[in-house]
Amino acid sequence: MAFKDRIKEIRKELGLTQKEMADKIGVSLRTQQRYEEGSKAPEIHLLIDLALIGYNLHWLITGDGHKRLKPKPEENSYLKEIEIWLEEEINKDHKVKDWFKVQFEIAFPTFKEWRQKR
Repeated sequence: MAFKDRIKEIRKELGLTQKEMADKIGVSLRTQQRYEEGSKAPEIHLLIDLALIGYNLHWLITGDGHKRLKPKPEENSYLKEIEIWLEEEINKDHKVKDWFKVQFEIAFPTFKEWRQKR
């Protein structure tokens, strides 16, 4: 199952239309459609948003492991702290977004390979 299938599976699991999902994660309808078509790689904020509502990033990116995080993200204050820090840093300097992507690619080599295929 490809990323596009996993993002669609999550949307359906949440009982949302593409437009509702786009609104929930703060992207345009067209961007959501591109995620589900497989023509657009996920942006870091999408991955963070999905982690915050309980989805395992490793599963989302690679398809390996469990779909859901344990413990639930609302019980994991680290995810919320990361989200707050990232928003603050991006507001100060957009270069931090690029740094974060590089660090993410180092931590998850399969993510980098997957992005290069796109």
